[in-house]
Amino acid sequence: MFRRRKREEESAPELDNGSLRGVLDDHRRVEEVVGEVGGGYWDMIENSPSMIQSVNPDGKYFYVNRAWRDELGYSIEEARGLSFLEVVHPDYHEHCTLVFSDILSGKSHAGVECDFVCKDGSVVHVRGNVSCRFEEGKPVATRGVFRLADEPLPESEAVGDFEGGIGMEEAFLAFQDLRET
Repeated sequence: MFRRRKREEESAPELDNGSLRGVLDDHRRVEEVVGEVGGGYWDMIENSPSMIQSVNPDGKYFYVNRAWRDELGYSIEEARGLSFLEVVHPDYHEHCTLVFSDILSGKSHAGVECDFVCKDGSVVHVRGNVSCRFEEGKPVATRGVFRLADEPLPESEAVGDFEGGIGMEEAFLAFQDLRET
């Protein structure tokens, strides 16, 4: 059964010292690189209602935003220790492994659908776009922007429709470029 996990919008996120340190380190790093002008990228990515993730070429998560963590129930540390195949439902392993291979070879995929398994064992059906960042011709990290499959992507998150003409995926690309410097 698919279900929508209830988000507690009013309550502050519960972070242990390690989680808070990880969030602050990421935020500080972005601020150091881009200063006040680009600091909005952090807020746009971290506070997006879309589930945003980045996975290294070995398949391990190295960034997940708040919506991803809230929806799936994992902490920052737990996510960083997971392979994407530990979150993807086994019924989708073959499909997602092929998509992962494709994006590591330079292809992008739009409208990818699969099931994510939450920490509590429940399952959510998601749809999103995935691509890969390359440096010197080598894959550095994949990026994925997902929504629950029954939720349409809001126009404000469509590529090119964000304030200043930047879309969520372009913002994530810029943010990810900053994280690697």
